[in-house]
Amino acid sequence: MNELKDFFFLGKPIQTEIGEIDFIRLKDYPLYTKELSMLRMNKKSLIKEYSRFNEDGSLDPFIIEMKKRDLYEIVHSVLPDFHEAYFKVFSKVMINKDSLSLIGKHNFPRLRKLILDMHCITEDKVVDNDELQEFHDISKSLKQQDSQSDLKDIVSCVAAFNGYTYEEISEMTMYQLYLSFYRMAEVMNYNTTTLFATVSPDVKVSDWSSHINLYKEESYHLSTKDAKNIEQLFGG
Repeated sequence: MNELKDFFFLGKPIQTEIGEIDFIRLKDYPLYTKELSMLRMNKKSLIKEYSRFNEDGSLDPFIIEMKKRDLYEIVHSVLPDFHEAYFKVFSKVMINKDSLSLIGKHNFPRLRKLILDMHCITEDKVVDNDELQEFHDISKSLKQQDSQSDLKDIVSCVAAFNGYTYEEISEMTMYQLYLSFYRMAEVMNYNTTTLFATVSPDVKVSDWSSHINLYKEESYHLSTKDAKNIEQLFGG
């Protein structure tokens, strides 16, 4: 399904083997932020999360059972809250609701991955080695702290730079919003380096049309902070 990403910018429903899947618009995110965050958790991250609350060992049988199953079985049979979250999201994005009955173990991973990609959501990385996982978590935390732009900043920049109203932006997909913002940043960086290149030959002029990867690890996913900002921007 990777080739479909080339057309995500259109915001049109994506054709799959079970029917068309649509994007969730920004205006609807307040109703789905929690569920989309739950979809981001893979089998390893679910086991890790439940292990955090298992200091007394009472959850050992439950965790052992999850380790035996794949993600589809965990969602479908082990974790009712996650089953409800998946059903809510799939019900929203499937154009033909009858297609829900066609989702099974054989196509669940592909459909889940497509929905995550459509909404610029990346899975949490879980490392088997505890020391490496701790290093990864610290690195991720520092990178997030270093990032100066949260969602409301991104929305306001896209509105100011492109002349969109907030109502128009509320009809965008998350993919369209991020793509517009990071292209805007490339253009601004190009303008800045072009200006400085007139006074310093050592300045390298950036390429404003360079490829933008919205799926880089630890980038562009919907954080809890972003979710709250969406509710403030479009939840009223």
